[in-house]
Amino acid sequence: VFLVQDSLVALQDLARAHRRRRKAVIIGLTGSNGKTTTKEFAAAILSSVHPTHWNAGSFNNHWGVPLTLLQLEHSHEFAVVEMGMNHAGEITELVKIAEPNIVICTMVGRAHIEYFGTREKIAEAKEEIYESAAPTAVRIYNLDDDMTIRMHEKALNKFSQSRILTFSSE
Repeated sequence: VFLVQDSLVALQDLARAHRRRRKAVIIGLTGSNGKTTTKEFAAAILSSVHPTHWNAGSFNNHWGVPLTLLQLEHSHEFAVVEMGMNHAGEITELVKIAEPNIVICTMVGRAHIEYFGTREKIAEAKEEIYESAAPTAVRIYNLDDDMTIRMHEKALNKFSQSRILTFSSE
C-alpha cells in the first residue's frame, strides 16, 4: 500500500516511469475522428511483424493512457496510444505521460465543440500533440484536412523537416 497525495497524479507518474523503463517506440495519436480506427489499423499492421501493445477500446484519457502504459512489457517493440481530449491542455498532459516518439493528429472536426466554441479552438487543442512532443519526435500530418494543413505549415518553420512526414489521398 502506498499513501499518496493524489491517486491520479501518482498513477500518471508511475506510468511515465514505467514507460521510461521500456524500449517500445510509442506512437501517440489524436483526432476528432478516426483515432480509434487509426490506432487499430496501426496496431494490426505493426503487430503482424513486431510485438506491439495498444490501448483497449477508447482508453484514451487521463486514466486510460496511464493504465495502457502500465501494461507495457519488456518484449513490446511498439505501443500505439490513443489520446482523447475534451478541454485545452489535456493532450499536453497525456503527451507528458506517454512521451511518444511518433505523433499524429488524424483530423480536426467538431467533436466537443460545446467546450471550445470553434473548430479553430479545437485545432489548437489537438495541435498540442505536436507542440508538446519532444523535438526528436516524428510528426505526421494529414494534408487532406484544412486544420492539420495549417499545423503542418507552422511545423515546417519550427521542427526539423527530417522529422516531419505527411499523408494525403492526393
